[in-house]
This record gives sequence, C-alpha cells and structure tokens, in this order.
Amino acid sequence: MCISTVEYITRGDFGHRLDGLVSFKSFIKSHKKSVVAAAGAGAVLVGCMGASGAWLTAQGQLPVQFDTGSLSVLINGAPSNAAPIGFHNVVPGSNNVRTQTFTVKNNGTVSAAVTIGEPVQPTQLKGGTGLTASDIANQLFIGVDGHLPYESVGRAIATNGSGNGTISLGTLAPGETGTYTVRVGLSDDAGNAWENVTAAGTVGVDLTQSH
Repeated sequence: MCISTVEYITRGDFGHRLDGLVSFKSFIKSHKKSVVAAAGAGAVLVGCMGASGAWLTAQGQLPVQFDTGSLSVLINGAPSNAAPIGFHNVVPGSNNVRTQTFTVKNNGTVSAAVTIGEPVQPTQLKGGTGLTASDIANQLFIGVDGHLPYESVGRAIATNGSGNGTISLGTLAPGETGTYTVRVGLSDDAGNAWENVTAAGTVGVDLTQSH
C-alpha cells in the first residue's frame, strides 16, 4: 500500500508545472481532489517510514562468580590427632562422676549440625569378671551437659532420640566453636564385675549441613 501511494504522488496532477496564467488559488480549487489525495498519501508515507525505524539499545556485562561451600572440623583446636579426653579410676556411685570438656569448631562455610558417638563405646570395653551386656546398658552412665541427661547408656541414647549410638550436640554456625562437657560414671549398684575394665579408641564427631 505504501509503494502505490508514492507512485500516485509522482504521477498525479499535483506534479504538473504551474505557469503564470493560472493562479495558485485556482490551481488548488481545480485540483482539490489531487491535493487531498496527495496529502493523505504523504501521511501514509511518513507512517511507513516511522514503522521501519530502529529503537535505541544499550548493552553491558554482568560479572558472574560461582563456588561451593565446605565443612571441616577442629576438635580441641586440631584437625586431627586431637588431644584425648580421659575418664580415669571410675568407681561406682553417683558421687564419683568423672567429667571432661572438649571443643568442636565448625571450620567450614555453612551451618552444621553436630553429633558425637557414645563417649565410652560398649564394644571397646575389655576386662572385668562376668560383665554382661545388661550391666553395661544399665550401670554405665553417660551424659553431655545441656544436650543429654546423665543416665544409663541404655536410656541415654533412647532419650536423645537418635537410637543409633550418637548424641546430638545442636548446631554450629560457620566459624563457631562449641564447648561440651561429658560426664561418665557407674551406678550405685555396680559391683565387682566392673573391676579392671578398660576402653580405648576414638569417638566420631560429625558435622552435617543443617539447611
């Protein structure tokens, strides 16, 4: 439609040359239809030209970086070979509880839940005379202040809700250090079966991404 209109302007009477015998007013009057048509065609032509124009644009660059989080643990200030904790010369009785304190630092970049295995592993116990699994479950007491009530091993793990021999110690933010006090003892009714019993080994301390 735009091309045909332009052709009309070029070929119509409006393009004829005016001579001195014809006034501009009489020309407009006698060529009224041509002038109106040409004006309309001109408007269409401008509209066509405007529709084909370009819009303003701009461009920039957004820097992008990517990395992943990490978790690592320091136990008593060391990444490995941490200073041990020991419960020595333990004897029956609620007044003979042994306590030890250790620290755990979340040396990673994300928050983490902390768990620890049973401080004294029943499977690591050696010696004694006639010491039974029932003795261990009911007469060996453990606890972690603020996290696990001091009670028999058999009840303590169930109370903690883990059911798998681990104790929850809460969460640590990146760079945060937690201090934990462990209590170990024997019940009032523990007897000679506990004489000369020893245990040595390691207990796992685990950090797990919390969210």
